[in-house]
Amino acid sequence: MDKVICHITWLWKRLERVVSSPLEKTFRSDWPLTYNWHVLTEEDKQWISERLEKVETTLLIEFQRWASPAELRRRSHDAALRALDAEVESLSDRLKNLEGR
Repeated sequence: MDKVICHITWLWKRLERVVSSPLEKTFRSDWPLTYNWHVLTEEDKQWISERLEKVETTLLIEFQRWASPAELRRRSHDAALRALDAEVESLSDRLKNLEGR
């Protein structure tokens, strides 16, 4: 889970840099652009930034909804396996005692 959050954070910071930096610096001048980059105004950049933030929030919420039940299931399975381990060990000890008689 930490790796995913770390990756999303890295991606968000990377996208913020692209949105907040002037497009002249973002794109090399010798690259052919199929659109007019002068069209993006500060308002456009603000909208993109807000939209990216909304997408990030939605992704984190959905990931948390998925991860929370998965974590609970894993913990429950861990507890059941520990109980089975203890029972098998107890039965093994009893069997050794019976074989020793």
